[in-house]
This record gives sequence, structure tokens and C-alpha cells, in this order.
Amino acid sequence: MKAKKHLLEVEACVLGTLIAHEKASASALEVLSENVFTTAAHKAIYKAAKGLSMRFEPIDTLTLANELGKNGDSDAIEEKGYLKKLLGKAASKMAASYVAMLKEAHLRRELKVIGAWLQEKIEDETQGYADINRELERKIYRLKESAGDECMHPIKTALGKVIKQMENTGNTPEGISGIPSGFSALDRITNGWVKGSITILGGRPAMGKTSLLLDIARRVAVEFDMPVAYFSLELSVTQVTQRMMSSLSGIETRHLQIGKVTSKQWDTLHDSMDGLSKSQLFIDDTANLSLFEFREKCRVLKANANIELVLVDHIQLMKHSERRMQNRDRELSEICKGLKGIARELDIAIVASSQLSRAVETRGGDKRPMLSDLRESGALEQDADLVLFLYRPEYYGITEDWNGKDTEGIAEVIVSKNRFGPMGTAELKFDNRTSSFSELKDNDDDSAFDGVRVEDFF
Repeated sequence: MKAKKHLLEVEACVLGTLIAHEKASASALEVLSENVFTTAAHKAIYKAAKGLSMRFEPIDTLTLANELGKNGDSDAIEEKGYLKKLLGKAASKMAASYVAMLKEAHLRRELKVIGAWLQEKIEDETQGYADINRELERKIYRLKESAGDECMHPIKTALGKVIKQMENTGNTPEGISGIPSGFSALDRITNGWVKGSITILGGRPAMGKTSLLLDIARRVAVEFDMPVAYFSLELSVTQVTQRMMSSLSGIETRHLQIGKVTSKQWDTLHDSMDGLSKSQLFIDDTANLSLFEFREKCRVLKANANIELVLVDHIQLMKHSERRMQNRDRELSEICKGLKGIARELDIAIVASSQLSRAVETRGGDKRPMLSDLRESGALEQDADLVLFLYRPEYYGITEDWNGKDTEGIAEVIVSKNRFGPMGTAELKFDNRTSSFSELKDNDDDSAFDGVRVEDFF
């Protein structure tokens, strides 16, 4: 009983704040829905405030009373002067905490409903596990929406966010609006990883997709001090860590695996590991990972560490649910759509590697990959926001590029699809000994577009 009374007090404080403080009300109206309130009166008042806000009208006791009358909800406010009483409970400094408390309480009520449903289904022996699990996944997935996150945003609020983002971008040394990749040549084309988006990195086996993802994860976590999650569906956490250690120290991975390291190399290894050990880099090596498991892990990481970038190696090894679909093309499409939904829900950027079909090998010429080479390309090509291809000419015995330049140790990251900007090619240096990438420095050219094919922009 005390808990219920306390919750009603919190609801009253939030509603009072909506009336008294314009800035606090704008923030609360963005993230709440009337469903988080427990009484008919509070639901009606919030609904009226929301309506006024959408029409850019002021929210006060007079406008609210008028709006309640228009909505036919005047009878819901039984006590005269209740709106003025709410005004007296306003607490702008605690508004964010109270809003969070309302959302938490609403989520718990929704979970109770799901729990009761689940218990009923478990006791019903006619219900199969797979059917129950699929429906449970759908209910959990819809839980965030039922918690009150609205998709309707006033243009006034959106404009403010964009202006603030522009100001922040202009003040950053990198001058990019997205999450940096750690490779400036690539960022000049992509403008960084965009939150809420999914990027597909395609390449043939042994081209270096895993190495590039590992280098991106390490650089973002260490050099830019951002929380990063790396999901390895193929390599164990030990193998992933060894490859990162090799990239950082310059010691070959096979030497690390067998412990063949000199005393000098031990010193180098120790020095190079300092930044990595202090970083917020999280590695998950769950094999056969389902989309539902991935979503839950990301939610936990977002809540506990506020991750901004998630990398997946690789998407073909992920499954949509516990039971694989017979049509793999359709399943991969659903996985890609699911990843995009998770990216938007958690406001993170997701980069996933993908294998390319064997058509690359059978094709003549320089064997440079194209969109149609993506396995199950209809799904990935359509649903991805950004499609990159990793290509190393020397892998195919091509020793010179179209301009007569030596291709030894050169890797191209080809931006073949970009919903947010231009397409082009970024060139990186590839070290075959440590399977690592680094910036390509051209000493003969001090152009700001070092390592970028400018002509590919147009």
C-alpha cells in the first residue's frame, strides 16, 4: 500500500513539473506515454499536456483545464483545484529521476503481465517450447514500446538536437558527426559510424575482415575512450585477445600462441597492453548466437556501460531464433532488420562482417567486389545503411594498381553503399605478419585526402 501511495506521489510530481517548467516538460513528454500513469485522472492530465505540447501551446492550469474539457475528461478530475495542487508538487531538479521511476514501475507491471502469461503457457502441456519462446521474444521486444517511448517528435525538439549536434561536431578534432572508426581515411568518406545504423563489411575469406573489425574495436575503445562491444561468433575470446595483442605489439600471433617471446618483446608487450587493459572493450564469444540473445546482451551493456559501438563477426553465423528458418535468405533478411531495430532502439552503431560469394573468384579482371557478391545479397544490400568491401589486390597477384602504383601491403576499403553521404575508396596499410591495419601515409603528398580516392566521390 505504501509503495502504491509513493508511486502516486511521484506521478503527481511529474505532472506538476509538466505544468510549472517548460524545459522539464519537453524532456518528459518525449519519453513518457499515458500508460505509465496508474489513475484515470493522471492519464487524462498527461494526455491533455501532450496534446498542448504537440500544438506548441503553453501548458498551465488554465490551458490544461480547457483541454480536459475538449477531451471530455473533466469528470476524471474529481477534486476542484487538483491542477493547482499538482503545481505545488513541481520539482524540476528531480524531474529526470521521477520520470525514470515511472518508467521502471511501468516496466515492472508489464513484466508481471508477461510472467503470468508465461506461467500459464508453461503449465499448458499442449503448448510447444518453440511456439512459447517465439511469442515470448515478441512480447519482450514490444516491451520497450509499451514502456512509453514515442516515435512522434515535435520539429522544434528535432531542430534543437540537430543544431546541438552540428555545434559538437564542429568542435571535435576529427570533424566527424559519427563514431570514429580509428582510420581517418575511411572517416573522411563515411563521416564515422552513424548511431542507429547498421554497416556491413564484406570480403572473401583471408581478406582480413576479422582483423579490420578487431583494429576498429581496439582503436575506438583505446584511442577515443568509447565503450565498445565485440561479438565473435567464430573465434574464442582467447584468440581474439591474442590477435589484438599481436596488432598492438607487432609480435606475430603464432609466437604469442606458443609463448615464443623474447625478454625485449615481453617489455614491448607489457607497455602496449596498458591502454587496452584500461579500456571499456567487451568481448562475447557465444557461438550460435540468436538475435534475441544478442539483443538482451546489448541491452545489458547499454544499461551498464553505455556502449556506443557494437561489432559482429560475422552475420552469417548468427541465427534469428532457436529454430533456424528453412529459407536462409529470408532469415538473414530478418536478422539484418533486427540488427537495425536494435541499433535504433539503443542508439548505437552496429558493424557486422559478411562473407562474399565465390562469384568473386570465378570472375575475370581485378576481382574487385561488388554489391551482388554479398551472400544472400538481396537482404543485406537492401537493409544495410552502409556497405563496405575489403579488397587486397596482392591477394590475387595484382602487383600494380590502375595508376602503376605498387600494391604490396595495400588494402582498399570500398564504400559501395552509403545512405548518409558519398561513396569512395579508402586505402589502408596491411601488415601480413600481425594481420593488422594502419593508416597509409604518402610522404609525397600532404593532401588532406591521403589514402582516399577523391575521384570515387563523384
